[in-house]
Amino acid sequence: MEDMRDIIEQRCRHCQAGNAFDHIYCYDHPSNDECPEEYSLALCKACNQVSLFYREDVELIFDKCGEIATFHYLWPSEPRFLDFEVPNTVGDSYSEAVEAIKAKLPMSAAAMIGRTLEAVCKDFDSSCKTIYQGLKLMRDEGALSEELYSWANELRVLRNESAHVTDINVTLDEANSSMDFLQSLLEIIYKIRPKFKEYSSIRSTNKKRPADA
Repeated sequence: MEDMRDIIEQRCRHCQAGNAFDHIYCYDHPSNDECPEEYSLALCKACNQVSLFYREDVELIFDKCGEIATFHYLWPSEPRFLDFEVPNTVGDSYSEAVEAIKAKLPMSAAAMIGRTLEAVCKDFDSSCKTIYQGLKLMRDEGALSEELYSWANELRVLRNESAHVTDINVTLDEANSSMDFLQSLLEIIYKIRPKFKEYSSIRSTNKKRPADA
């Protein structure tokens, strides 16, 4: 399995070169949960910059799944990385939008931003047939405030501009700003709101407890 250490299927975050890494040092960290961790310091052959990667034990993953364990970036950090769970349909579209931004393809990024938004709407109500209908439903049922609805609607308009042949072209600055709004929108819906709901539940439970004498 040692030859697998030569394969890091990631794009360099310094220069965007793909799969161009050489291992400098690899450390296998033992773990109490029987799932050792592998940390790899690697050098990009294109720009000579260093990156740090992590993955679960190679042999363990291969034995269980028949697949090579995936490398995950630890450094340099990804500013658009979502550190919370989202539905797969949302996460996959968001990831492609991020890749389009990195590749400086604003029209493609705008299209994937719209697809992410559509996935959010369908996650809320699978019967939604359009982004417009989904956003309006989310607003009417209190899942989006008026401000968030306004943000999301602007993203919908941007998606339409990228999807149809017109004289309007989406710029890279517009796509980048839209990604900022989209990332914040996802964080509020899938991280902040559930966290506040949990907090409110704990507070409610605590208030029902008898006060100490």
